[in-house]
Amino acid sequence: MLPMLETKSSGSLYQRGRVLQTLGRVLAQPALVVELYLNYDCAEDSRVNVFQRVAEILCKLGGSHVALPPKNSPHYWLASSVAVEGAPSSEAAAVVTAAWRAVQQRPTVFNTPLALVLQSAGLAGGGSRPRGGSTEQRRRPSRTYSTSSQGTGVASSAVGSVAQSSAAALMYSGLSFGAVGDRAMPIPLVDEYLVRQWALEALAAMLQSMVVWSDRLAGTGSGLSPSVTAEGVGEASSRGATPVANGVVGGTGSALQNEGVATVASDDPQELSSIKQRKERFEAGNKLFAFKPKKGIELWKASGFIKSNDPLDVAQFLYSNVSQGIDKLQLGEYLGEGDAYNVAVMHAFVDKMAFGDMEFVDALRLFLQSFRLPGESQKIDRFMLKFAERYVMGNPGAGFANADTVYVLAYSTVMLNTDQHSPQVRNRMTRAEFINNNRGINDGKNLDAALLERIYEQIAHNEIKMKDDPLEGRVQSSDGGAGGPLFVLWGNSTANRIREQHAHASAAMAAKSEQSIRSMVRLRHKHGASPGRAAGSVATLDTWGMLVDMTDYLHATRPDHIAPMFGAIWAAVLAALSVPMQTSADPHVVAASLVGFQSGIALACRFRMPLERATFVTTLRNFTQLQNLAEMKRKHVEAIRALIEVAASRADVGDGLAESWLDVLQCVSQLERLQLLTQGSESAFGRASSGSTGDSGSMFGFAGTQGSGSQSISARAFFRPPASATVGGAALARGSSGSLVPTVSVAELAKLETNSQVLVVLVDRLFTSSVHLSGSGIVDFVGALSRVAWSELTAAFQGDGSAAHKQGHARRGSAAITGRGSAAPSRLFSLTKIVEISYYNMGRIRVEWSQIWAILGPLFDRVGAYSDTRAALFALDSLRQLSMKFLEKEELPHFAFQKEFLRPFADILEGYIPETSSPADGSSSRRRSAVVAVDVMVKDMVLRCVHQIVQAAALHIRSGWKAILNVAQIAARDGNDSIAEMGFVIAKACAEQHGPQMWMLATARVQPTDGPQAVDVVSVAGIEYFHELIDCLNEFAVGAATRRPRFALGAIDTLYVASVALGKQVLAHPSYAKAENISLDDQPLYRVWMPVLRALHEVVMHTEDLEVRTRALDAFFRLVMAHGQHFSRGLWASVLRDLVFAMFADLRDPSASRRFATVDDLELWFSTTLIKALRHVIALFSRYYPTHLSNAMMSEVLELLVMCIAQPSEVLGKIGTSCLQDLIRSNHAKWDDEAWGLVCGTLARLFNWSQPRELFTIAGASWEAENNRRV
Repeated sequence: MLPMLETKSSGSLYQRGRVLQTLGRVLAQPALVVELYLNYDCAEDSRVNVFQRVAEILCKLGGSHVALPPKNSPHYWLASSVAVEGAPSSEAAAVVTAAWRAVQQRPTVFNTPLALVLQSAGLAGGGSRPRGGSTEQRRRPSRTYSTSSQGTGVASSAVGSVAQSSAAALMYSGLSFGAVGDRAMPIPLVDEYLVRQWALEALAAMLQSMVVWSDRLAGTGSGLSPSVTAEGVGEASSRGATPVANGVVGGTGSALQNEGVATVASDDPQELSSIKQRKERFEAGNKLFAFKPKKGIELWKASGFIKSNDPLDVAQFLYSNVSQGIDKLQLGEYLGEGDAYNVAVMHAFVDKMAFGDMEFVDALRLFLQSFRLPGESQKIDRFMLKFAERYVMGNPGAGFANADTVYVLAYSTVMLNTDQHSPQVRNRMTRAEFINNNRGINDGKNLDAALLERIYEQIAHNEIKMKDDPLEGRVQSSDGGAGGPLFVLWGNSTANRIREQHAHASAAMAAKSEQSIRSMVRLRHKHGASPGRAAGSVATLDTWGMLVDMTDYLHATRPDHIAPMFGAIWAAVLAALSVPMQTSADPHVVAASLVGFQSGIALACRFRMPLERATFVTTLRNFTQLQNLAEMKRKHVEAIRALIEVAASRADVGDGLAESWLDVLQCVSQLERLQLLTQGSESAFGRASSGSTGDSGSMFGFAGTQGSGSQSISARAFFRPPASATVGGAALARGSSGSLVPTVSVAELAKLETNSQVLVVLVDRLFTSSVHLSGSGIVDFVGALSRVAWSELTAAFQGDGSAAHKQGHARRGSAAITGRGSAAPSRLFSLTKIVEISYYNMGRIRVEWSQIWAILGPLFDRVGAYSDTRAALFALDSLRQLSMKFLEKEELPHFAFQKEFLRPFADILEGYIPETSSPADGSSSRRRSAVVAVDVMVKDMVLRCVHQIVQAAALHIRSGWKAILNVAQIAARDGNDSIAEMGFVIAKACAEQHGPQMWMLATARVQPTDGPQAVDVVSVAGIEYFHELIDCLNEFAVGAATRRPRFALGAIDTLYVASVALGKQVLAHPSYAKAENISLDDQPLYRVWMPVLRALHEVVMHTEDLEVRTRALDAFFRLVMAHGQHFSRGLWASVLRDLVFAMFADLRDPSASRRFATVDDLELWFSTTLIKALRHVIALFSRYYPTHLSNAMMSEVLELLVMCIAQPSEVLGKIGTSCLQDLIRSNHAKWDDEAWGLVCGTLARLFNWSQPRELFTIAGASWEAENNRRV
């Protein structure tokens, strides 16, 4: 069949067409395609890579440039895409439209459910059982190869004789794996155009068969028959059955076993791969040998095929592999060389031939079929001399006097062969002339006349010619090739040689076909037709087993073989499919090419072949013409459909798309824009009708739709009509580069049917099927979609040269929201789809969601800080809805994914954006870049979203509290009062209403300081959120004290209430009593109250507002006074030394204080806050001495009073003296001797300090010196 396809003769077009139709039906059998590869391309004893050669021939025919069919051909209208002269244009358009609808409705493996594909191809179990028949017949499925013209294009495998009669199987039986046979044959006029079309359809059939066979990877474990796996083969063998391909053919006494067929060999992919690689190395050496024999020998040596440089090893290899395709012409040239080494190899080569007890002609025929005699006479002479020597040695009693006799007779016989069979010889040699020419050659005597007559008859009736396989593909070689008769070596022209080779190849094909058909007919009459099958319509595997020895036949059982199969042909396939897509408008040709592209993409993705995948996807994307709407045709829309369809067809294909998802989703984005153009909608320019209104389903009036328990937000509510573009009969649209695309008529675009229901369903399926992607697949998908979404947003500003627009972050105030800005609002289609797929994939595990959010989080950061306020508001509302949905998923303690999920709210509010240029780089790091200005509307939206999240989902929030409080803390630093007020409302609600949800009491095992045994003590789960609340309220109290004292006072009160409430919960816990003997850091009250006291201390020390400072001071001491009885000694020491006494640090050296700008500020501090603090200290000591405060603490209090009394300020001194009196008056009854000693010593110091020494100083002599002299 293959030489028929390779011929260039125009007279063979009909034959080529018939061959292609038959070949298309054969290639529609998935198992058969794989077995061609296994038994020929992966077989060391096979000279021809049948699968690869078939693919290359189909690629050559399908990718060829051909002329249009004649105008009287029915295919002319489809091929030319113009109306035929004399025919109405409407009639031509109707024909083209009908053809497009036909190819759209044609089922393929990409628009058919996978389970049905596997079932109808015989690769899945569970098929219906045939009615009637014996139990053995129902148990023994048998694969059939359809050879009829009906039902072509389907790889069918029946379980029983009529098992596939179900409705589903009948529907799938119309599947076109290339649509071979859709149009009735034969067609009287077959031209090059139809030949190319059928070649493309056959190629598409083969590629789809490969996809179907590889579908078993996706279908494993889901209804597959056990016999299609390696384990099934072993199981079938153990039952005494012979596994064949997809099923078990025969049981006890089956026809195959009666014919002696043994169990099939294993099709282990690794073993076959090693064989394939070895064969490829052999072929590489063979190609080099055909060009430079010596270099080919060296390559074979390097590859290990030839053991050494010994002539015997070289000759052994060459002789053993003559039948494996070694170029016999070059072999003859190499062996005929005059070098001693070559002569030695030639002698060793001929010595491998056994001529013993052989007729002279048979020996000469065997000798000349091993290589082709070279044209040089000296080389021929060396061959004939060696042949003569070898023949005489093997036949000593054959009647030859010596080797010279055989040498001369061999030459004479070769000349006789040429004379008798060359078409250029008119007067042929007679028997008598041949005998007369050979007189006296036997050492002066004549040879036996009977011998010479026998030689003459044998040569005349049976030409000596090369015994080459016609499939070798050398018939078109200009040098005559390696096939054909022996006489081509002597003077025939190239054209004559090619004609002779064609004639011989055709004769051989006819003879083999006739012999096979006769044998089949005889065997079918002998054994009878198979039950349930019409005679002559199908050929079963049982019948083929009668014709050929299938002992070593490999039956395909595994899908892994498809990867190397596709790797061997993908480049030729890509080239063959690209040419028709560029040059043809015929729907059938385009459909076949697109199916081929889909199959190539599916195979490359499924087997993780990045180069092949990127090449196929990029090429198909370029055929969509979405960047050039003015030149878009129907075939380009079909290319869009094909690309989206293959991406959504199988989950493992989507997993393998990886970076190519970007090409697919860019097509989807551009398709949506094109659909808006065809509808005459202004949204194609990034805007929607000004009459768009919000939907009540959205919190802030943004449009939304309800679906599957979640809100799907529409982007069209954020658009406004364009100010400078129209979409009438001639619309101008801004392209991705910022320039306007050529004028395109909306009516013309509408004819392309970009809004067809098929495309709408495909796009929806593409996004809904994202739930079936693997973890890595969904990350690739989301990353690509994020990049497309960002490109949609920034496209409106790419034509603007300002720095603000280049960065895309400058706010334009109200102009952005009203649509009055200089740049068009952005499209939000892909951003809307991000929200949808996030809802669809919300059920994924946290590990996968972490990777997804590492991409989406930075995207929302950038969109929220983007210059288009409507886009920012849409992103925030989407983020709110996603957050509400995500918070429904329970989060265990000590996890922080909720915090990461809600972090974009804080980032947007503060104006932080990711440092990377792309929001979809997949990086999980949260690096920052410069802070950008954020519109007040956006800030307000952030706080409203967070407030609603707190109100609606407080019961589900865990680590998210940290992000929420961070938002409130950022709001406290904002210069806008309304923003700060909303932040305070959020913080206050968290503290007063949701404290029990933020932190909960638990029991922890802690090692005590005074014992070896660990004890259970109360602990606060979520204490870090309480600390975050303290920092948030402290920001309001300290940062906003001067500008917003109302918020500061409220923050202090809120902080006090929250800390007291949490402290009471801790004290009421049963395990609190065990917390006395543990380290300070492990004490629950220390972790609760110490941070609160530190925060209040900071307010006291760093706030300029007197009212706020006083409120904080009162709250500080009120907390200590009310709950000091529960303080441990370590906590008391920390509170007094680190906080209380630190308030009076400025008393030690007022001149060194840097907290006050002027002396008046210091005096004001001393006279207000410090005096009040001193009175609180005396009251605190009086209450808790000596039960909780020791004499050491009393010593520090006395020292503090001494510093106050010793200050230059009269007011402070009086207050210090008064406090000292109060201390003595309130506590004198509690003091022991040590305490009295401390008090008396303090009084002595004060008396000594307060003596008027200056009054006793006379003429420079001090009172102390005079007193000392007297003493």
